[in-house]
Amino acid sequence: MASLAEQEAMVARVDELVARRAHLLAGLREQGWPVPDAQGNFVWLPFPGDPEATLAFAAAAEEAGIVVRPFPGDGVRISVGEAEACERVLAVAGAFRG
Repeated sequence: MASLAEQEAMVARVDELVARRAHLLAGLREQGWPVPDAQGNFVWLPFPGDPEATLAFAAAAEEAGIVVRPFPGDGVRISVGEAEACERVLAVAGAFRG
């Protein structure tokens, strides 16, 4: 019952997350990253066959205060967080790609 009482607030939070995810995906694609569409609360940044690049990106993200989940040789899972965190992800990705 408590969950139903807070449904409007939950829907607002989900809408906000979806908007931030869309912004993050669009920004990564503008930088030239081949990111797949996402339906959850994370985006996937592919690094196929390149474990060193995967780990280097994760280290660069950590230096910027962002924790990502690397899968060496496959890619990096980036959870969609607050708007400021999404902007830091885009900055790291842009510098890494550049």
